[in-house]
Amino acid sequence: MISVSHYLAARFGRPLMVSQFSSSAGLNLMHDQYGMEVTSEQFGAQDPLLILTPDWKGPLPPNNPFHIIERGGVDLHPLAPSRSEDLMRHTLGPISQNGWSDYAVQAPRRRQKSTKPEPMSGYQIA
Repeated sequence: MISVSHYLAARFGRPLMVSQFSSSAGLNLMHDQYGMEVTSEQFGAQDPLLILTPDWKGPLPPNNPFHIIERGGVDLHPLAPSRSEDLMRHTLGPISQNGWSDYAVQAPRRRQKSTKPEPMSGYQIA
């Protein structure tokens, strides 16, 4: 997300609107808060919450600054931070091979044939 955001900023010079289906707690929606370091070059946020250091292959993206003006995500089966069992599952759950703590719970739900979301009271998706 960081590298493509730099590319889009260089290519179009416009602010970004970011949308994500199955938003995984919004981690990809907040990619402008992270940094990426590749061959001693810094990309992303100037003062990042975390720095990713991928094993990069190929040419580096342009290092044009990007700005997100709007972001939004949707998840058919969201975890609700207001529910203690969901909060614990998200923050303390086992890390899967994909790196998401809720993967073991969310994956079977996504495999179900029904796509109708379960109602959740007291929780609003922004």
